[in-house]
Amino acid sequence: MTVECVAVDELADELSWTVDEDGDYTIIIDNISNANKEFKHTITIDPPTATARIRPLLCTGQYEDASGRDRRTNGDLIKRSETVASSTPITKEPFIMALKQSSHLARATLIATAMASFVVSPNTALAYRFDAEICAPLTKHIPRGPNVMMYVDTSASMLEPATENPISNDENPSTTGTYDQGLEVISANDPNNPQNRPGLSLSLQVSVPPYAWVANHTRDTVSKFHTENFTEDGRYWVGDNPSRTVVDADGNLWVGTRSSTELTKILWDRDNCPDRNNNGTIDSSYRSGNNVIQVNSSGNVFADECVLYHARPTNNYSNIRGLAPDANGQVWVGYSSGNGAVQSIDTSTFALSPTYDSSGQMRVFHRAGTSSGQMNDLGMQNAVGCPAYGLVVDSKSQLYMSNTCRNRLPMFDITTKTWKEIYFTPDMSSGYGITTDSNDRIWLGGWPGATGVRMFDPNTRRVYYYPNDTYGRVTGVAVEPGTGDVWASFYSTGWTGRLAVNESNLNQNNWTMIPTTKTSYNGGNISGVGNDLRGVGFDSYGNAWTMGIGSDRIWKLDPNTNRRASDLPYGKSLGNGTHYTYSDFLGTQAASFTAPSGRWTKIYDLDGARIDAVVLEAHTPAGTSVGVRFRALADDGSPTTGWFPTETNGVANFYPYTSGSNQTNFPIPQSNDNPFVAQKFEVDVRLSTGDKGIRPILYSVGFRGSQSDSSWERAQNIATGLSNSSTVPGSCTEDDGSGCDKLQMGLATFDNNVDVATLPGENTNVQIGNEINATAPKGLTGIDDVIEELRTTNSLKATDRDNLAILITDGKANTETEVVNAINGICEARTRTNAPGVTTYVIGLGPNSDDKMTSLFAAAGGTGACTLNGNAFDPCNASNLDQYLSTSGTAPYTQVGVTPNTIDCAGAYDYNGVTALKLRLLQQSDEQSCLFELDVPDDPDMYNQPNYPQIGGLPDPEATQVIMNHINWRILQLPYCDPAQGDMDCGLEAEMLSKGSIAAATATQFKDEGWHWANAERSVATLTPQLCKEIIRRNVKNVTTQVSCQCKRTGEECDTGQVGRCGPGYFECNYDTQQDECKSEQLAMPEVCNGIDDDCDGVIDDLSNEDPRDWKNLTQANPEFIGLTCEFTDACRCDGDPRAVIDTDDVDVFIEQSWENKCTCIEGLEPSTSAPSSDSSDSSGGGEVPAAGCSSGAGASAALGGTAGPPLFALLGLLLVRVRRRRED
Repeated sequence: MTVECVAVDELADELSWTVDEDGDYTIIIDNISNANKEFKHTITIDPPTATARIRPLLCTGQYEDASGRDRRTNGDLIKRSETVASSTPITKEPFIMALKQSSHLARATLIATAMASFVVSPNTALAYRFDAEICAPLTKHIPRGPNVMMYVDTSASMLEPATENPISNDENPSTTGTYDQGLEVISANDPNNPQNRPGLSLSLQVSVPPYAWVANHTRDTVSKFHTENFTEDGRYWVGDNPSRTVVDADGNLWVGTRSSTELTKILWDRDNCPDRNNNGTIDSSYRSGNNVIQVNSSGNVFADECVLYHARPTNNYSNIRGLAPDANGQVWVGYSSGNGAVQSIDTSTFALSPTYDSSGQMRVFHRAGTSSGQMNDLGMQNAVGCPAYGLVVDSKSQLYMSNTCRNRLPMFDITTKTWKEIYFTPDMSSGYGITTDSNDRIWLGGWPGATGVRMFDPNTRRVYYYPNDTYGRVTGVAVEPGTGDVWASFYSTGWTGRLAVNESNLNQNNWTMIPTTKTSYNGGNISGVGNDLRGVGFDSYGNAWTMGIGSDRIWKLDPNTNRRASDLPYGKSLGNGTHYTYSDFLGTQAASFTAPSGRWTKIYDLDGARIDAVVLEAHTPAGTSVGVRFRALADDGSPTTGWFPTETNGVANFYPYTSGSNQTNFPIPQSNDNPFVAQKFEVDVRLSTGDKGIRPILYSVGFRGSQSDSSWERAQNIATGLSNSSTVPGSCTEDDGSGCDKLQMGLATFDNNVDVATLPGENTNVQIGNEINATAPKGLTGIDDVIEELRTTNSLKATDRDNLAILITDGKANTETEVVNAINGICEARTRTNAPGVTTYVIGLGPNSDDKMTSLFAAAGGTGACTLNGNAFDPCNASNLDQYLSTSGTAPYTQVGVTPNTIDCAGAYDYNGVTALKLRLLQQSDEQSCLFELDVPDDPDMYNQPNYPQIGGLPDPEATQVIMNHINWRILQLPYCDPAQGDMDCGLEAEMLSKGSIAAATATQFKDEGWHWANAERSVATLTPQLCKEIIRRNVKNVTTQVSCQCKRTGEECDTGQVGRCGPGYFECNYDTQQDECKSEQLAMPEVCNGIDDDCDGVIDDLSNEDPRDWKNLTQANPEFIGLTCEFTDACRCDGDPRAVIDTDDVDVFIEQSWENKCTCIEGLEPSTSAPSSDSSDSSGGGEVPAAGCSSGAGASAALGGTAGPPLFALLGLLLVRVRRRRED
């Protein structure tokens, strides 16, 4: 677009501009001398665009500059003082106008920088012209699904009752549902399986939430660190000097403080935290960008609603230095004051037990010296305990306490609540971190007296010592669940040790050392990191984690390489001071060795069935348990009831399976006034054991119930269920599609009349539910009227998405004419060409529905099919359709059906098959949400010209942008990546890593991902599978596409600014900068006699500077040119008119061209005779000068007149020289 110069008759010295909401750019010239007026000129860009290049041109006087150039057509900016024709001086600093585009938004903001000042004489006409280049608009695609209009039959026939059907379901949990890492399939022939049928049992693996709970002891807080994303996701104030952190059986945190003796419970799952202040949201610590927002403080601990307990458990003891969960829903607390004591707290009720002092009558065992061996039984004695330093509970409900005396290990029976035994090793001063293994053996750190670790085996009452004098004393210890190896943090050395436990020889001492804080195995410390390491633990994937008070980092160690993990090579700085943690801060030790458990869950889709009981079949040996809980869900998965039994303070409760029985029924609480009816039904089963060697087995999970309702009740359930299933929580905005519904649902009801209650749109489920529940069936079935509404409504004519109709009916039409009209209307809506077609699905309602009629409607809508006498039958192409219909009943309640033994149709969904339809619609939504139609306006000036970026007449992918706005990864420029072409590494991994906030492990998954064309016309883009999944999961706010408007001059001729044959050029697109660049059409070549500057040095035919070896690849010449060779002469005379350009750089092609009588070779002339005049120099174009030996005659002048061509004659001369030399040899 070009805007002509507009005169401003007053002196102006300021310029600004604005852009309004319609995309119009307004140029404002104000502060006008003597008048203080304001001048505005509006440039309207149509279509509205997100990018535009606008060049300001200054027009003055006669619109001509000193050279006579018309500034109205010249594209250069004025960047210096110039004198115009009217002799009025104008001084202008560089004036630059630019377009500022923010985060790929659809509307741009035009800004001006380096504002210019103008000095002109009064009454001089000033004007500005703006050349605006309109680009392809940025198109923002919000993930939105198809338009879906539900048409629900509300005629009187819908009130007929349906038959009550009992329902029963029993399934093997090993082949259905979902189970975590704590469970595994046990085969029918397993020797530990008494019933010889497959089932689920406890595994050797463990599943815990992906969080490490890190005590920031100098900040009085604890951090929730995500071990897969490497992010701090929460931070909580918990008291003075926190240290011990443990995870209970439900994955929740318990943390104790050393100085203030405060105990705190924090729920790990924010979604399960209570809304205590009833403000509709959970007020809890969260991550915002790169920052963590802490909600609570010492003044209000419970401001964070995920903090459920915070108190000082007792005033009799102080300093919590030990925490350990048991298998019975208790967490044990150890105190380091006095002689030391323990106390338990119920994780759900927070009921506290008495405190149990660690002194008194106990059975004493003793071993002198520092060697491994059997302990001596000294019998019952009055033993004195010591302040606690750490706790652990084994699978047999025995609690062990490390303590500050370092030379004794007391054992407490949590069943009898008595201190039973104490083990003395007076010469082996060790006892810091403490843990247990799968054999209930106790492992202790060696600090401060002994190096390495020691192990006590309660089964044999033997003690084992594993010294490591090279690396010193150990603080924290943990057992690797998968291998049984013992990992240890070596105090003040910066190393983590891995002790391989040889069960065949427990005396074997085999350490592998890992340089945790070191630059390498033999290197020094990483800069800014100290040596002090404390706690160590494992996540669900077997990775080791450690931390300490030497830095603010947490370290991930890879057991496969015995080095720091490659995806977190230098640990992760939390920025919260140093970390003082010894206990089970990840939860795997308790889940693996103290209270092994596993969970199985399944959600059943019941479509409004009544559930009476859950039925389990299991094997539960003594010491094991199986429990179940359940709840009802809405169609969208949101709970409609609480859990049965109810949770207590974030702790899941379970109905216990009857031990020893082959089957247990769990009746569901309900009444006639409030039956337990569910669209979906969630069942959660937990298996657990107190002894790893004894495992329960789950064989079957099922339920009992019934389904009894009318056709109308079923229609109501279907309509509300479909609308709820597509609803996504949150609002859908222009910029954020993460809250957009998967289907744009609408509702109309029909009987004698059609009532359009709700148009397709966002978050219509509540309105649809209210409308359908407020409607009462009546009258007759006006099937043809509702199809006419379907055919004509604008709600199903969207061009940017699919248009779907769902007809929910019993299929009981009243007249044959209505049916024929309805079939024709459905067919016309599907096949029309004047608007997008409509696909129609049909849902029948069970026993009282006419399945043949509903399937006939489905066939017309493109979702079913018919046959006639075994051959395909298309109702849309059938004549006399009424011959296949018959009518029964008495008017006005007649009923039309398909005549038996004629056409046979299928395709309508039955009431019990609605789930399949839901999945099909959601799949269609998912497929559509990953397709992006490019906005390529039909503008012949821009898009249909040969220089538009294209390949073979189609858009060039390199000139097309696809940009994803991800809720976590932010803006990503997606590369073109076509799996069909075998593209592998398309560059997206590097793009993601460049963001700095995306984990390497995540980025690697998208190495071969990007976008590619979805159709042969290249008008629609789509994403590769992994990226498409991100859209389906609603992790993408929007996707922006743009067919680039840049490089529109590609292919046009241009002047490179170089001299000679290098001057003529053409525009070529640089896709990195998205700008046209002028490239030389011909490359510089050795000089030959042709009247052209071939080597582009500014001198024409300077043959004396050339070397015959430059043409070493030439071996012969066409005989007709031999007489024209230069033979050691160094000058040329060009009397003819050489060809301007030969479009090749191939010397062999030049030889084949005829240049006879164009230029001739002559002896060199004296410079004084051959020096060119300034006129001839100027006429040569570009200021080139002929060589000193060239003729200055008229012929030469004509040959030099702005020409550019290929070398030839000197080439032939040089060629002949080489040939003659060969002959002389």
